[in-house]
Parts: sequence; structure tokens; C-alpha cells
Amino acid sequence: LAKETLVASAEQLLSRKRAGANLDGDEACEQFLLALADDSSSEQQLEYLVRRLYSVCHSYPGLQIALRPHPSPAGLLNPEYFRLLLGELSELPVGLWYCPGTVHTRMDCGLEAVGDWLELAPDRIFGCSLQDYADGVTHLLPGDGVVDFQSIVEYIPRDCQKVLTVAPAYPKEDLLETVRLLYYYGIK
Repeated sequence: LAKETLVASAEQLLSRKRAGANLDGDEACEQFLLALADDSSSEQQLEYLVRRLYSVCHSYPGLQIALRPHPSPAGLLNPEYFRLLLGELSELPVGLWYCPGTVHTRMDCGLEAVGDWLELAPDRIFGCSLQDYADGVTHLLPGDGVVDFQSIVEYIPRDCQKVLTVAPAYPKEDLLETVRLLYYYGIK
């Protein structure tokens, strides 16, 4: 978002969540969501994004664009805006990059539920970051957090791009075990 006060408030909430704070029913979170609802500049930014995506897609035929929401509550894309964007660009190869760490962070900051993103447009999920999430920490190995990978398998297309995105500190043996776990879930 362009409004600096909203961005600053959102970054404070995100920092508190990453530090382990519980934001359920938090007054600062509720105040942020009310201010966000009153912000009209986000609609103008969405219109600008639609125009730019349309222009890029027509300038580069064959290019496929996958957008990922930002974990910050100040990120422009939410399920409602993403649905509008897809409606405006229905004939263009624009879709969603699903990131469990991002959507869990957004949910823990009082925004949309995880399922809101998976159910939004499963046929327009072009890619998925395979990472787990727990208590504000992203880039965990699948199986080390709260992400329900079985649900992800039910929604994402089999042919979408899948990328294991975990912190670089994990040893090779753990990564190989994670690949076996993902195969068990049906993610290949």
C-alpha cells in the first residue's frame, strides 16, 4: 500500500508476530483493519496493477505471471482484490503463487484464513512454495510446523511449479527426508 501510516502500522504488527506475539483480538490489529477498510488508495493501486499486468502480458506473449500476496497486512493483494484482478485479466496468464508461510502469517495477523487463498481459484495456482510455518517463523521444513500439506495437495494443480523454500541451515539429510515426506503427501 502507498499510505505510509498503514505500512508502518502493518510492519509493527508483522514484527510483533515474528517475535512470537499472539495477535488474536489485539486492539492494534483491529485498529489497523478498520483503517485499512477506510483506505481508498488501494483501489487505485489495484487498477494500476491490472493495467501494468495487461501491458506486460501483451508485450511478452507466452509469459506466465504468478503473484504472491505479501505477508504484511499492508500488502495490496488480499483474496477479494485477487478475485477482482483475476476477473479483469481472465483471458491472460496471470495466477497465484501459493506460499503457506505467507498466508499463515497473514492469518495470524488477523487477516484472511488460509483456506481463503486455496479456494480462491485453484485452477489459477501456478506455483507453490513448499515450506512450513509456526509461531511467526517461515521457511521451516515441511512437517516442522502447522501447515496442512494434505489440504494443499487437494487444491494445487498437479502441474503447477513447486519449490522447496526453507532456511539454508538445514543439513542435506533433512532435505532428503523432506522430499520423501512430500512424496508421501503426493507432492512431486
